[in-house]
Amino acid sequence: MSTAVTPEIKLLLVDGLNLVRRIYGAQQSVDKLEATVLASLKRAIREFSATHLLVLMDGGGLSWRHQLYPGYKQGRKPMPAELQDYLPHLLQCLSGEGMAVMEQPAVEADDLIAALVARLERRSLRICILSTDKGFLPLLSHQVTVRDHFRGFDWTAQAVRERFGVGPLQLRDYWALCGDSSNHIPGVSGIGPKRAGELLEHFGSLHNVLAASETIEGRVGEQLRNQRQQALLSRQLLEPLTEVRLLGNLRECRLEGA
Repeated sequence: MSTAVTPEIKLLLVDGLNLVRRIYGAQQSVDKLEATVLASLKRAIREFSATHLLVLMDGGGLSWRHQLYPGYKQGRKPMPAELQDYLPHLLQCLSGEGMAVMEQPAVEADDLIAALVARLERRSLRICILSTDKGFLPLLSHQVTVRDHFRGFDWTAQAVRERFGVGPLQLRDYWALCGDSSNHIPGVSGIGPKRAGELLEHFGSLHNVLAASETIEGRVGEQLRNQRQQALLSRQLLEPLTEVRLLGNLRECRLEGA
């Protein structure tokens, strides 16, 4: 007697604005944006052999990070008005192509993606996060990959260690120490990437680094003691909000023909 085999679920989570803004930045026009975004998504579906797809968008309004730290993402260029006006049409087109889209007011796509990963990690499925945002790298696991669509590159734990000098699970502590300029997260003044990596290599975590700050000599120890609260604030900003109410289910993300 034969036993039916349940098809493997392969869920592609797309950081929507990351993809759209990168493509718009290259084209500097919305004239061919719809066609290029659709072609990019279809290519990603093929490369991952995705059975399910969900495009996550940043919700309008200030997120909890802006409320906690008004300087969050300060200095980023605003979205061009042309692209802002075109987005509703683009999202409607994606839905018309059978691609599910999710956004929630005042919730960043980063938090939606992290929440989905947290909810689904106990299930038997594979997840690919499509984004050039390094903030997703701490989510890497045997189930979760992060793909840079434009470089055609899949991040691994080894690639993270080669690039940053720490493992994926240490990355948020790493940025809490050396800062993250892309999101305007301050970190600890005077501690750069190399020193942050060395501290984590020796002490293991931000908690341990701060606990041992009295024993660390010189300028580094002084900065850690004086900027303890800034380091903790940075770490808080880097932690995803996974307790987000998620609407819908996987069936709604299933791709036609998958």
